[in-house]
Amino acid sequence: PSQEVFRVKDQSREHQANQAHKFICVSGEHGVQWSTKEDEQWQPFCDFPDIVDITLKQASRDNVLEETRIVTLTKQDNKVLEAEFPSLREALSFLALIDGYYRLTADAHHYFCKEVAPPKLLEHLEDHCHGPIISDFAMSKLKKQGNRKG
Repeated sequence: PSQEVFRVKDQSREHQANQAHKFICVSGEHGVQWSTKEDEQWQPFCDFPDIVDITLKQASRDNVLEETRIVTLTKQDNKVLEAEFPSLREALSFLALIDGYYRLTADAHHYFCKEVAPPKLLEHLEDHCHGPIISDFAMSKLKKQGNRKG
């Protein structure tokens, strides 16, 4: 099965130098999983429709901004998965993957992060466009507007 694995800094274990990293696996088949070792058994975190929020923020230590980015995934039950990515590029890559799977499995017209949302989706939302409509609805709408030849 196709999957993407990200090595990230574990915010919850930051004080333990030897346990400061974890791995996050994203796949269409198993959703989001994590592990403290890449070759260890994956622990399920959630499937894509369970995600309700994603935040991205720049990390800082002692009030000094760093290059790293912190991504927080929040599930419907308010449980969170927080990870620190080495760069904005890697964090956006992770977000684009999650965002894309969410659109495929849960809601085609939703995005979590504007930076990785498809431009057409943003354009359609701005124009108040929505997905496909059934023929009966279209015909009814056309008749209400007046049956003009054209």
